[in-house]
Amino acid sequence: MEQRKDCDTCALEAKLGIENPCRDCWKGDQWEPKKPEPDNINHPAHYEGNTSLECIDVMEIAFGAEAVGNFCLCNAFKYLWRYKHKGGAEDVQKAEWYLNHYSDIVGEYSNTVAISGAYNKMRELVHVALGETK
Repeated sequence: MEQRKDCDTCALEAKLGIENPCRDCWKGDQWEPKKPEPDNINHPAHYEGNTSLECIDVMEIAFGAEAVGNFCLCNAFKYLWRYKHKGGAEDVQKAEWYLNHYSDIVGEYSNTVAISGAYNKMRELVHVALGETK
């Protein structure tokens, strides 16, 4: 049996001269791939599709940084709006992710005072909400 190239443990064991898959990838006499832990905040599986690109990366290519930045602000607002009634702490973490992404991609161009004000207010709401959801 071959070791998996995407398994860190198998890769390390291969460097040490171990030829079989690691215990996590080997079950009995049958090799079974180790499934990665789901990450609904940073890399939701339902946004990956069949490529290495995530939906938001393709959106930036198609629509540009400014449009995706505005999309990120709107999504952050949506998650903060509903967190008490739907997703709780996970929604707050998603809002924070969108604010961080906004900051990363929009920092390249100057934005209006109104957008900056909305961003700052939502940042404050994230901190308040995280305190409430712990």
